[in-house]
Amino acid sequence: MDGKLRHLADGLAWRGFDAWYSNFASNQRIVRLGLASDGRESSINDVDVYLQPLIHELKLSWMSVDAYDAFSKQQFKLRDSVMWTINDFPAYANLSGWSTKGGVSCLVCVSSTRSCWLKYGRQICYMGHRRWLEQNHHYRFQNDQFNGTFEEEGPPTPLTGSDILNQLSGASFIYGKSHNSSNKRKRDGVGCSTNAHKEANDESSVFED
Repeated sequence: MDGKLRHLADGLAWRGFDAWYSNFASNQRIVRLGLASDGRESSINDVDVYLQPLIHELKLSWMSVDAYDAFSKQQFKLRDSVMWTINDFPAYANLSGWSTKGGVSCLVCVSSTRSCWLKYGRQICYMGHRRWLEQNHHYRFQNDQFNGTFEEEGPPTPLTGSDILNQLSGASFIYGKSHNSSNKRKRDGVGCSTNAHKEANDESSVFED
């Protein structure tokens, strides 16, 4: 392994899945799926309702379903697993249950997201991109070219599955459309923040059912 991503099998998701489910990975007849949710209608708020039949079938096929091999003319047990979703950013919010609006819109950075509310631009600006550069990268020291500061931090540590379960342990989900009179949010003021106050998700992922 040279660290280059030439195929999906080179990614952490593929290798991690093989390590957790070695029996699944050793079967040559398994199917790894990527769920594509594209198009204008994919980002509707009630997408979980429309995807329920699909989720039901995916659960069945994960346990195994009877299939027929036309080449060998034999019956066999077929299993599959959803490894990825392919979608735009609005649909990403609907599928994951994590809001992609506001100061904590990154599902990877979560509370480590750096965001600023631009008073005159009246929009949120996301900062801290230099954290992903090498520690000796010259951009880290160009404070005058960025936000006036040197960047010394490294990238945020991604949440593990256990971390996410702990965040959701006390959450309750209400399915269906919201009846709030207004979706507008009050701004807390001007300036940058790591938004550490918001970590738990307020919606359910379609894959949690």
